[in-house]
Amino acid sequence: MRKLLLLLLATLYFGGLRAQEVKLGVFTGMNISHPSELDSRLGFNVGAKGELQFQNNMYLELGLSLSSKGWKSKGYYDASTQETKVWKGTPYYFEIPLHFGYKFSVGENVKVLGSVGPYAGLGLFGKSTCSVESKNNVVKTTTSDNLFKDKLQERFDWGVGIKLGVEIHNHYQLSLGYNWGLKNIYKKGNGQGDSKNRIFNVSFAYLF
Repeated sequence: MRKLLLLLLATLYFGGLRAQEVKLGVFTGMNISHPSELDSRLGFNVGAKGELQFQNNMYLELGLSLSSKGWKSKGYYDASTQETKVWKGTPYYFEIPLHFGYKFSVGENVKVLGSVGPYAGLGLFGKSTCSVESKNNVVKTTTSDNLFKDKLQERFDWGVGIKLGVEIHNHYQLSLGYNWGLKNIYKKGNGQGDSKNRIFNVSFAYLF
């Protein structure tokens, strides 16, 4: 993690020396989290970012965000008790994405943009619950108040993301993105299988 942060700082420093323009902005949006082997849940993303824009329409983007990556297990039916159990989690991550992108004009004050690059995430907090459904009722209990502190999920996450979108009047951006996590989210030794974060997101950004 330390090496990645040093690389990001060095890239921004030397990239900034050659950049034609530097812009700062804020963004927010919706996540559809669907870790492999698990069902999807809705979440959100919110944060700030900076863009180093070059003369050849290329740009470098660095972001700092809070992102929720919820998950839901498939229903497990226990024939002995005639109950169905479903586990849900709502982990929250602090993320640092670094994207290299390109913009090209498609009309007056309208640009299409595309970018790709790595991201690193640090798990902050998040609860997990278990719902037990029988013939007559549903009982919901909290199984963990902090998935990371209780060592049910790995605190660190990383992967690769891609983003496509439009920019209007050099200030407003609407984009669709997808992140492929490359690390198993389960803590080793807790008896769980192999599952990696998969996040589809829609976000709106404003550049100052």
